[in-house]
Amino acid sequence: FDSFGNASGVSSSVESSNLSSLLSQQCYLYFSIGSRLTHLGFSNAYAALSQQLGTKIKHDLTQSASSYLRQAASHWFNPLLISGQMDGISRGNGSTSYDEIAIRAHESGSPLARAALVLMQLNDVVGVVDLCLICASNFGGVIVENGNELYNTERVSGTMMSWEKGLYHRPSASRASDETGSQHFSPSTSTAIILGHSDVDTQKIDARCTCHAILFYFLNRLLKSTQEDDELVQRMIFAATASTDKSFLKELYGYLVSSGHVDTLLRINTPSVESWLENVNKDPDLVWRYFVLHGMYTLAGEFMWKRGSTSEENLRLEERIECLTRAYNSYQTFNPLEHSIVDRNAMVPSRDEIKRIINQITEQIDVAKLQSRVLSAIMSSRNASQLDKEKLQILSSSLVHVSVLYNDYAAPLALYDLCLAIMQTCRYDDAATIITLWKSILCEELLPCRTESREVQNFLNSLQKGSMLEEERVILSDSNVTLEDGNSLMLFETGEWIPSIKHRIISLGKELHGKGADFVFPIEFIVEQLEGLYCVHKAVSNKPAAPWTLQTLIEAGTSFPSLLEAYNSIVVAQEPDAPNPITKITQLSCISKVLKQWLSSATAYGDKKGDSISMQLKRYTPILLQQIDAFKSSLESIVGWNSQDVSNLYEVFSEIEEALQRNDN
Repeated sequence: FDSFGNASGVSSSVESSNLSSLLSQQCYLYFSIGSRLTHLGFSNAYAALSQQLGTKIKHDLTQSASSYLRQAASHWFNPLLISGQMDGISRGNGSTSYDEIAIRAHESGSPLARAALVLMQLNDVVGVVDLCLICASNFGGVIVENGNELYNTERVSGTMMSWEKGLYHRPSASRASDETGSQHFSPSTSTAIILGHSDVDTQKIDARCTCHAILFYFLNRLLKSTQEDDELVQRMIFAATASTDKSFLKELYGYLVSSGHVDTLLRINTPSVESWLENVNKDPDLVWRYFVLHGMYTLAGEFMWKRGSTSEENLRLEERIECLTRAYNSYQTFNPLEHSIVDRNAMVPSRDEIKRIINQITEQIDVAKLQSRVLSAIMSSRNASQLDKEKLQILSSSLVHVSVLYNDYAAPLALYDLCLAIMQTCRYDDAATIITLWKSILCEELLPCRTESREVQNFLNSLQKGSMLEEERVILSDSNVTLEDGNSLMLFETGEWIPSIKHRIISLGKELHGKGADFVFPIEFIVEQLEGLYCVHKAVSNKPAAPWTLQTLIEAGTSFPSLLEAYNSIVVAQEPDAPNPITKITQLSCISKVLKQWLSSATAYGDKKGDSISMQLKRYTPILLQQIDAFKSSLESIVGWNSQDVSNLYEVFSEIEEALQRNDN
């Protein structure tokens, strides 16, 4: 505590003690009981400082010093003396920090500051707290009981008349208590004439603030000390928070936050801290941390859930998502069997109730994240101008119902990917709507465009039908077509659309497929359309791209059994209406590629992924062998086509069959 310097003073002696006693009895008009107690307190304190640590005499002297000084503090009524003559300086205007007030008090010789210093040097932190709060009660603070008095005031009777006791050294104001028990003083007429009522009140406020500031100063230094004694900190915090002075407690909690000791504040497990955090400080992050730190997970979860969900809080969408996530984590952490600190006002929720709450919060988080994506998509595109300000404000600052999110935002603004994600989250299986969305996604990557082939135009028109982009045009022209912005219309034959459509399918597959709602990723439909696009492009392009459909779907996370089933379904569906050998050979060729890729993947990986694919292949091998026999029989039935192509494909299936048999052994 270097800012206060080292405690020093005249050593206690028999002569000075006798003189003090004599003055208090014979000159009591000038040398009050408070002066006598102050002298005894400092005498015992300095004597204790001179003793070795751990000795009984040091302990006894410290206890005596603490008791005398606490009794003395109840007689320190001069606000200017306590505050260090801080004329015109009020803590209320926030112009001076607590540390500055405490240091100024000591430099000006405040007896409270000097007494607190010497008690801190004796490690009597509880004495420091009591000392400061007793003195504060003289200037409007709550009265502090001071038991175990060592000094009997009857001893000072001397020549004092009975009616003189307590007459000369009491404050020049009548005490009145408000409902909280705090004392207030009205200045005497003579004092008010000299100083004015407001000046007296200001001095008392300064004095009471100084009492608190000195306590805070030493607590702060103790917390910041490199040799922090946790036991001393705990004792001092416990003594301070045991106060019934609500005004002081508010100042204490505020000081701990402003001085960077938030963790210390949060470790104080009292209802007053909880109330202050919720009703005065109103920092939701600190309230939540307080509940979590003390194991009150249901309270933490309930607090954040309510904050994230209520329309009464003006929060950004991101803040609501964070609140819901914290609520989810809090409820997840709660364990009724291991939990000992529970909601003070409710029974411990059961496992089933906790599970229900967690599921409800999870659904809210999923929808809120989709809402955030919708908002981001709107703000990063021209769609923002299509939405009125009120709707945009609602979307960015509240949780909207999932049906509103779909019908009022995602669908009207053509956010097809997010429409699928919403349907997945809601487990809404509407095949017609899903196909419409997928047609729209594919058309969005392809249209508008120009083509030189009637076959391409017919295929794209067929894909376009039933989508949300039926108004987009597929222009059949051999010459360049210029758009309104001066750019040329994309020519389908160049294949510029292939990279973007691959990327979009892969992204959607990773997001939607394998999440328990695969109906939003209709593999059979996607396979049929992608293979159709590949075939028509291959037929009209001078430089057809290498086969890309299968690899795209594999990268999208589609399993080999699902792919094989999709290709198989297409073959079966087209069988009655597709007598054309080229269609059959094309589809069977695709199936052979799926099987070859499956075999290759099962042996190519040396990690868990490869092991999983290999085990999957072993399980399906008996079924695959039966299907291969059917494929070979189908090839043998083909007539009117190049026998060499049929023979080559037949040989491919035979090789696959042998590889499967080897893999199965």
